[in-house]
Amino acid sequence: MTLTRLTSGATPPSQGLATAGHILPIDSNPGRHVVLGRMAKTAKFLDQVVSHSASAVGTPVAAVKLARNIARFLPRPDLTGFLPYWGALAALDSVDLGVDKIIEPHLDAPNILDETGSPSTDDRSIWVVFAARSIWVVFAAEGSWHHLQTGSIDNNHRTLTGTEPRCSPTTILNNVIVTAHTETIRRACAVDLRQPGFSRAGSPWAACGLVEVPRRTLSFDEVAAIPIADVGWSFDRPGSPWCGIGVAAIWHGAMFAIARRLFEYCTARTPGHITLLHLDEANADIHRSAIPLRIAAVELGESGGASTQLTAVRTRAVVVVVVAKVEIVMAVAAHGLGPAPLTFEAEHAKRIADLSLCAREDS
Repeated sequence: MTLTRLTSGATPPSQGLATAGHILPIDSNPGRHVVLGRMAKTAKFLDQVVSHSASAVGTPVAAVKLARNIARFLPRPDLTGFLPYWGALAALDSVDLGVDKIIEPHLDAPNILDETGSPSTDDRSIWVVFAARSIWVVFAAEGSWHHLQTGSIDNNHRTLTGTEPRCSPTTILNNVIVTAHTETIRRACAVDLRQPGFSRAGSPWAACGLVEVPRRTLSFDEVAAIPIADVGWSFDRPGSPWCGIGVAAIWHGAMFAIARRLFEYCTARTPGHITLLHLDEANADIHRSAIPLRIAAVELGESGGASTQLTAVRTRAVVVVVVAKVEIVMAVAAHGLGPAPLTFEAEHAKRIADLSLCAREDS
């Protein structure tokens, strides 16, 4: 996204944002920005993502349904391209972080199941359940004071005991993929939430961000689970870096929307020199944020999506760069816009609160 530089006293341009040689409207899609607007079919899909996600704002059930629809049209990124996949995540977050906080782990689940190999013919198979249109989500992160422990039933089944704090609409989920501790290392397991031994609880949500996304602590008491692939596979699998960089793409999309609000502010009036300085800084950091996403896409594409030590290092580098730019853009937008949007514009105030919380996931 190139934010047009205005000079004091100039007439604000009405044509919008100039991006990679294309003139896009002010409500331009950051997904298009990530993919550089070069793929017409992809760009059309990204515009549809934005349109549909707007109707899911504040409605977790609608967001879950949208996740299922997006998953059908957005296969694994190593098969269709990393930039379109990350562009879709950025597009979602330019609308609302709460929507994408629900959708993103639902997109990860079928990718993880698909990576494990060919579907089993066993009726108890997780793939059979998935094919039956169950609702899946991935819960892989854990806090230092919460974790799941595995026990053994037989070679194909385990039990899970412990707690897992989640920020997700768990009441409408059927199945989850979680990571649990074995004797030596964590491993991924698939769990049917409609069985005895599983319960939900939750303390009051104190944060100002993501208030529409239910927070619940999931409690497991010897709940049956099916191990996915080998021990340690969930962290060594090729798709692990894709997920990490995908989170950075999410933050990029929300940051894009904040910078877009600053641009709109400048086009609605004659901005002063200090505001123009903030606009220039936001513009530069939007580009600096997109560059590592594009480089990572090229490198992963050339490797066929294979996970290597280089991709692990690249993933961390992308996250570090994007988080740094997020914090800069949030700061310059705050100074450039002043307090009015934070006090009188619900959408902008919510986006700032949501992103302030989500960006701390890098810690």
